[in-house]
Amino acid sequence: MDAAVKSQIGQRVQRYFLEFLENFRLKNDDGTYETESYYLAQAKTMVLEGKKTLYVKIPHLEQIDPTSISFEPPVLRDVIENKYMMVRDALNAAVPQLLEKLEEPELQDAIRKARETDELKFSAAFYELPTYSGIRDLRADKLGRLVTICGTVTRTTEVKPELLVGTFQCNECNREVSGVVQQFKFTHPTLCPTRSCGNRTNWTLLTEAKTTRWGDWQRLRLQESENEVPAGAMPRSMDVIVRDECTERCKPGDKVLISGSLIVVPDVPSLMNPSELKQQVKRSLNTRSDSAYGGGEGVRGLKGLGNRDLTYKMAFFGTFIDENSDWGSRGAGQGENVRSDDKMYLSQADKEKFQKISNHKSDCFDVVARCIAPQIHGHLEVKKGILLMLVGALGKRTQEGIKLRGDINVCLLGDPATAKSALLKWTSTFLPRAVFASGKTSTAAGLTASVTRDMDLDGERVIQPGALMLADNGICCIDEFERMDAKDQTAIHEAMEQQT
Repeated sequence: MDAAVKSQIGQRVQRYFLEFLENFRLKNDDGTYETESYYLAQAKTMVLEGKKTLYVKIPHLEQIDPTSISFEPPVLRDVIENKYMMVRDALNAAVPQLLEKLEEPELQDAIRKARETDELKFSAAFYELPTYSGIRDLRADKLGRLVTICGTVTRTTEVKPELLVGTFQCNECNREVSGVVQQFKFTHPTLCPTRSCGNRTNWTLLTEAKTTRWGDWQRLRLQESENEVPAGAMPRSMDVIVRDECTERCKPGDKVLISGSLIVVPDVPSLMNPSELKQQVKRSLNTRSDSAYGGGEGVRGLKGLGNRDLTYKMAFFGTFIDENSDWGSRGAGQGENVRSDDKMYLSQADKEKFQKISNHKSDCFDVVARCIAPQIHGHLEVKKGILLMLVGALGKRTQEGIKLRGDINVCLLGDPATAKSALLKWTSTFLPRAVFASGKTSTAAGLTASVTRDMDLDGERVIQPGALMLADNGICCIDEFERMDAKDQTAIHEAMEQQT
């Protein structure tokens, strides 16, 4: 697409999206619209809390009053969903423009300071797409589109600073060069603009300059859900890149929905000079196929011109993370961890539900127990045991510092075809942090943890979490426990007794 056409599309999308944010109002039951703008109210909360992300529901794009806007809502939604990466910068640029519309004088100072320091960090995140794609279904035709994927987080890296736009100083003539966009690695300016200098390599990064943009960066490893794996196939995984406020939103073992876009990134070592590479990476580049990236040969360069081989890999750029469970927040904020030491806050709607259950005619314990696996008839005593395990009790700590667990372990014994596995399956799908494992094929390393080499981290040894680590503060459901080897059973005794 021509650069002028792209620029024109970006300007129109930015103008129409800003118009949508200003004029969208929720519809009342009687068919009228509320007086206050929905996203202007969210923008006020965003400024007061010091946030930089505005969350937009995709269905709202077509629920707006058509008489208050000058564009076709389905067209804007179609452009956002199908050309997301192309118009992403224009959508993000509309957020600080929306903040200018706030008339409260107490917010103006905070908005002005935020725009002076972090204007480039304002972003718009979209969620509640009507459908989601499995990791196995991601192909090249979905590049640049706004999609939602689901899976289980198996690994997270620490949050690292990412240099997005750099400002450099020439060490020969002390001239500053700003606006250097980073290309998958630390990129210097190509040439000093001073006529008599000609410097190409001797640069110093000005980390404190106003035009140097830093961002938080984190990489997640997402594995497809067990119900999406075809028979006889291994579960597939994909790297997910998140930035800024999306970092530290999930932990290994969480079942999540991630909205974002599929992107293609080059193999970074292929873009580096030989002097920048480690010895191990040099040996890898000398071969025609790199096992770390699927063994593909990639694009063969012309050796006579000095071009190196280049391989590509798929990655996913995530802009919104939500829990994929019956306890998910669905955009209402980060979910509560009921087993953490922090205070848990209930909404008014949840309080009314608890009050309604307590006022039930029969025993409320029986009422809630019958809600456990409702598709299974009977087994009320078993369901009561599962309910007590799900609810748990308060953990205690003695004066000597000994921690006493407040949760119980449940062992189901019974004849074949008495819904034992079905109860385990329901429990593993109901909780946001639950893992289902089969005892006959489980080993001590698979249940606890193993040490592996991560080729993406220069071959460093990392801990691969097992079923118990992925189910931390949750439930680990092990089927056919009696068929496990005795040495594998003893590996989880300490975790069952002490919960450590």
